[in-house]
Amino acid sequence: MPPKGKKAGLGEVLLGSEQVTVVDVGAATGMHPRFRALRPNLRAVLFEPDKRSYFALVAERSDDAVHNCALDETDGTTRINLARKEQCSSFLMPRQELLRDFPEPERYDIEGTAEVETRSIDSVARDGPEIDFIKLDAQGAELRILRGATATLESVWGLEIEVEFTAIYQGQPLFSDVDPFVRARGFELLDLERYYWARTSVPDMARTSGQLVFADALYFKRQDEVERILSSIDWPSLRAGRFRRLLALLYVYRRNDYALQLLERLTASGLVELTAADRTALRERLLSNHPLALPAFKGRDRIGPRVMEGIDGLFTTRLWWRVDPDF
Repeated sequence: MPPKGKKAGLGEVLLGSEQVTVVDVGAATGMHPRFRALRPNLRAVLFEPDKRSYFALVAERSDDAVHNCALDETDGTTRINLARKEQCSSFLMPRQELLRDFPEPERYDIEGTAEVETRSIDSVARDGPEIDFIKLDAQGAELRILRGATATLESVWGLEIEVEFTAIYQGQPLFSDVDPFVRARGFELLDLERYYWARTSVPDMARTSGQLVFADALYFKRQDEVERILSSIDWPSLRAGRFRRLLALLYVYRRNDYALQLLERLTASGLVELTAADRTALRERLLSNHPLALPAFKGRDRIGPRVMEGIDGLFTTRLWWRVDPDF
């Protein structure tokens, strides 16, 4: 129990002693701040093939497992094209004819190549703890990596995948290729964090809505798949622990409606066994997970969006890109 007057942390309420394992592929800039809420119950496994970003990650993330190799469909070696901006390095060559239409195309200039070790996620999973969530930002290699994770995807709770609507690299799979592959494995799409770019013909996003180029797609297992996974676990305590890890992941992505639906239905059916006190604590924590909101007043639904749009404009109109919505 937390000290009197101190609110219990996320781990104390949602996770207890459970550890959530998150694999972050292409972790050049480190893990997203949302995952901080899971510490100290977070087991992070990061992969970054570009040595320039890898050494920075090792220095910053001493508590995490950081691997200087690439994930791919199979174990082996492959060539990576090293771009001027480290986060733009890829197995694939950039489409310079497209990139020249947008600002800062030099980010994608190839300055060299390197042979890197590759591993599949299925191979990684055999050697480590059970994986709960996978985040992919691999500059066009996402579908290759997913094809090397078919066994692991049977039991992973969720995915965040960078998906393209316009190919930035030559031969890059698009959202229309990735989405059916993921859905066929029991996941459903909950959100798209969409990124738009403005062409060089305008000075900034204040003068255009831009072009949808890519998005971060958020997927979680459907309820029937959640039930299948939990039903395969014999011990009730282990089943409840695995379920708590799912709730924690839904919490950090603010998918409280789905988390509460699963909590109510799966405890009512007896598939997940929790005490009444635990159910109440979990429900209260999930319901408290919301941003600040304008108080109720006449015309709020009309005025509120305009106010938020104006505030957002203060920060984005001088940029050549924007993101909508930021989940």
